[in-house]
Amino acid sequence: MIHTLVPNINLITTHLTYLRDLCLAVEVAVFEAETFLIIAKSGSPLDADSSDLDAREVKGGMRALDRKRFEKISDTIKGFRKTCQ
Repeated sequence: MIHTLVPNINLITTHLTYLRDLCLAVEVAVFEAETFLIIAKSGSPLDADSSDLDAREVKGGMRALDRKRFEKISDTIKGFRKTCQ
């Protein structure tokens, strides 16, 4: 659905990968401001398995990361926002 609403998602992903490489990060992600759902991330697709990871992700230890990490980050931020309000 996101790819329908944001037609230039491939360009955004390309720029995120460039930013990730500049920062020497393993992963960079963009969340939507209101719902904190993930829009795009650098590197491999969101639903990739370990064989689809790119070289930086493998070197950075991506195999050990939780596949639901974006959902957990989103829930944590939404909870924090609710507490602050």
